[in-house]
Amino acid sequence: MKNKYLTIILIAILMMSALQSQSQKRTITAINKNSNTGKTELNPIDIKLNNCLKDAGKDYPGDIIRCFKDAEESWQLLLDRTYMKLIEKLDYTGRQSLKDSQISWMKFRDSTAKFSDDMVRNLNNNNKYPDFSSYDKIERIKQRYSDLKRYLDMLENK
Repeated sequence: MKNKYLTIILIAILMMSALQSQSQKRTITAINKNSNTGKTELNPIDIKLNNCLKDAGKDYPGDIIRCFKDAEESWQLLLDRTYMKLIEKLDYTGRQSLKDSQISWMKFRDSTAKFSDDMVRNLNNNNKYPDFSSYDKIERIKQRYSDLKRYLDMLENK
């Protein structure tokens, strides 16, 4: 009985989030603070995603999915490059710690993505919100990139 209520609450939260993203016309808030200038600016990957979503066919989810997939791949590439730069700057202990951290994060990313995909599938069999789980995947990658970039910036500015 307790699990039933938790499931209902979780579904309600996810649906509210999905509806909110629909009402925002599928745009991504892409404001980042430039660590060098301190100014806020739009990230080029998110600008490209926003433009792609504006051009995507409203009745064809494949266009929307492609937009998110391209953005996810771009963010992942940026994350991978940042990881490699960071690992080059660390000593042996730091490299081992970063490797362990990255493996744990990847397990978290993958298991959370599976759960998110399952929730979307359970909530909506007709693919009305195909961008919901994709958006979550991108946000997780962006957060990890942001964390690693902050560490890299600290090392480069010491």
